[in-house]
Amino acid sequence: MGVPIFCVILVLLGLFVFGKSSQAELQTSIQKAKSVGLCVEPTDLPTGPAASENSAATFAEIQKLTRRSGPYEKAMQKALVYSSSKSATQSRVLAIEAFDDLKPVLDLVSKATSFPSFYKPIDFSKAETWDFDYYDYVKGSVRLELNLARWKIDSNDFASMEQYLANAYKIADQLKYDPAFVGMLVQISLMNLADSEVERTLSLYSANSAAVSACKKALRFRPQAPDLKKYISYDTVYVRSVLSSVKSQSYYTGRKPTRLDRNFDRLFFNSSMKNKADSSLLRKLTEYWPKLSSDPEKWNENFKVLRQYDLSVNSETDLVGKLLSIVAMEYSRPATFLGLIQMHRRLISTTLEIIDAKQRTGRFPTTISKTQEHEDPFSSKQLVYRPSKTGFLLYSVGRDGVDNGGAPRTAKNTKKYDVIVQVR
Repeated sequence: MGVPIFCVILVLLGLFVFGKSSQAELQTSIQKAKSVGLCVEPTDLPTGPAASENSAATFAEIQKLTRRSGPYEKAMQKALVYSSSKSATQSRVLAIEAFDDLKPVLDLVSKATSFPSFYKPIDFSKAETWDFDYYDYVKGSVRLELNLARWKIDSNDFASMEQYLANAYKIADQLKYDPAFVGMLVQISLMNLADSEVERTLSLYSANSAAVSACKKALRFRPQAPDLKKYISYDTVYVRSVLSSVKSQSYYTGRKPTRLDRNFDRLFFNSSMKNKADSSLLRKLTEYWPKLSSDPEKWNENFKVLRQYDLSVNSETDLVGKLLSIVAMEYSRPATFLGLIQMHRRLISTTLEIIDAKQRTGRFPTTISKTQEHEDPFSSKQLVYRPSKTGFLLYSVGRDGVDNGGAPRTAKNTKKYDVIVQVR
């Protein structure tokens, strides 16, 4: 009888020592992470220019307006019908109604230059509400603005087109105050959508000085490319919050946990295990953090560093490593998204140079100069430029790095295509 009791005492003593050592290890990791400039606690996050009672009131009002069956949802339903409508008259009516319905929300978000909810410890069990709904709202708002811009382009109303394009960029720019990593991903996506619309306009109306001028004016509101390093630092707070509350699968599915689930959680997701995983996360980020650049132009170098970080996280085979791989973000992929921003900006700036040269000389240039601004970020070669008597083709090989001869993306061709600007 004495032997089993002795064994139980040894096990409990071992767990106590393990728990104490994991806490000490975590504190050491936190201090080292802070020493290289990582945000690791909610209090490390910047408060932003408007983290005040006013922005808290704005936050509450946006929640009210974006609730289910509220003005935002109704507006977006109208916008969706507008986008797919075959009737030009009906499209215009629905587009105007959608914009009018959405305007109160658009006005509010222009005031909400920071969002206090992101500066508090995150309860992951409730994270499906405001913040993700907000991103859907921002994406929908920008798409609505771009739909309206497209309608104005087709109507040759370039002054209005300029305003809607500028609005799209302004809404995307609000996300620069958002410390959540997903905010950066949404911002990059929206900026690329707006840039694609500028490229489409220049392809269709390069000979129209009013259209070109409208594009140039709208581009003044284009946000700066985000700082990947900053967002990774901010996102560390979110990932650590997720890690602290991670439980078994029933926790995510909403299924009522069984006794087996609860025992599983106590055994495998105890505080000591989470501390170990948290400490491992911070150690890895501290190791790779100094190698990263805050310059968005150096996205390719960042991609290589972050790829090594991702591999180091996913190569862990013990239980702590597996737990970490579940919650840790894969940061290398978003680095390539910054390459898309660079690609679109170089396509647009080069296209405007070619159009300006045509206006000065009366013909399109036969070649483009070999400068960094004319380099394709995905091939490390010059953007492909093919002039003709009446226009030109300019393209990037895109993320896959394969030159498909300037083939555009179409409904039938969704794999082997390039990103093109074609003036006929």
